[in-house]
Formats: sequence, C-alpha cells, structure tokens
Amino acid sequence: MVARLKLDWPQICDGKARNSEVVRLFNGAGSGFWGFPRMIVLDREGHIVLNHLGSQGIPKVTQKLEELLGN
Repeated sequence: MVARLKLDWPQICDGKARNSEVVRLFNGAGSGFWGFPRMIVLDREGHIVLNHLGSQGIPKVTQKLEELLGN
C-alpha cells in the first residue's frame, strides 16, 4: 500500500499489532493510539501534532507535514 499510494514519509509496521513496542509507547502517552491504519505526525521535539485513525487521513498528514516544513 505504501508504494501504491506513493507515501514519501517513514512508515512503521512491525507486524506485532497490539503487542507492538510502538503501540505500547504511544498508549503510555495517553494518545488513544490503538487502531489501523493509524497516522501520527511528530514535530521536531517528538510531540504528537496529528493522530488520525483511518485510511482517509493521507491529505491531513500531507497538510500537517507541509505546515511543519513551511511549504
């Protein structure tokens, strides 16, 4: 799907679903992380600035990245 949609930002999937270290870390931050596909954008300081559940989030992610990068 990443290649088909030509997503040009880092993708993380370790195949462990709810047992993933990434899920554990983000749930610990109280972000309500569980669900797929989950799109999270972090700022330069590592703060969550976008947390979107669902495949329709690509335009939101793109817009947020453009805002953060000043494009």
